[in-house]
Amino acid sequence: MGGLYFMSETAPMLQPDDIADFIFRFMPEHAKPPIPHMIKAQGKVKRIEQPAKESSDFGIALEFLSGPVFVYAD
Repeated sequence: MGGLYFMSETAPMLQPDDIADFIFRFMPEHAKPPIPHMIKAQGKVKRIEQPAKESSDFGIALEFLSGPVFVYAD
């Protein structure tokens, strides 16, 4: 629970060591009824990985500085 690694289709506007507030929206596969969820956290960007040959997505490693807080989305 110390961080999160995620993929982005677009180049992030952040650089390593930047601190920002993040909101991740997702739909749990097994939620009944299907209710969107969010993760809110303040984080520090630890690294950004360039897209690999087999993918066009950027990889972003984030260290949580506060949170994460899991909430139902509206």
